Amino acid sequence: MPLGLAVTFGLTFSPAAKVMAQTPSTDPDFASVKQQLEAKQFKVLLSPPPQRGAYGLINAESRTIWIHPLTFELGIAVPVIIHEAVHAAQVCKGKGQLAPLGVTAEPLVYAQPFWLRYGNIHRQDLEREAFTIQTQPNRMALVSGYLNQFCPSR
Repeated sequence: MPLGLAVTFGLTFSPAAKVMAQTPSTDPDFASVKQQLEAKQFKVLLSPPPQRGAYGLINAESRTIWIHPLTFELGIAVPVIIHEAVHAAQVCKGKGQLAPLGVTAEPLVYAQPFWLRYGNIHRQDLEREAFTIQTQPNRMALVSGYLNQFCPSR
C-alpha cells in the first residue's frame, strides 16, 4: 500500500535510489579513520548496531565496530566513527577491556548530558573521553594519535 500512496503523490521510487541512500559517503576523514581501525585489527561494519537506537557500537571482545548507515544520511558519520575509534583506543590501552586514555582536552558544555546519562562513573569517564574527542576541531589528529599510541599495528 505505501507504493500506492507514493504514486498518488507523484513520487516514484527506484531500486537504484534506495541503494544510493544507503551508500556510505566518500568523506576522506571517515575513510581514513576506518582504514586506521582496520589496520589495528578492528572490523568496521556499516550496518545497524545490535543495540537498538545506537548510531555506533563497539564490541571489545570481538574488536567489532558497527556504524549505522543512517549516520551518512544524517551527516554524523565522521563524529560517530571517531567516537567509536576513541573506544577502540580504550580497548587497546585496557588490553581487551575499556580503560580511560587520560584525555586532557576540555569537553564542550553541550556534550556533557550525553555522558552524564550513564550511572556508572567509570562508564561516564569513558564516554566523556569519546564525546570530548569527537567534538574537538583537531579530532582527526587526536584520534589518530591515540590509536597509534595504544594500538600497535599487527
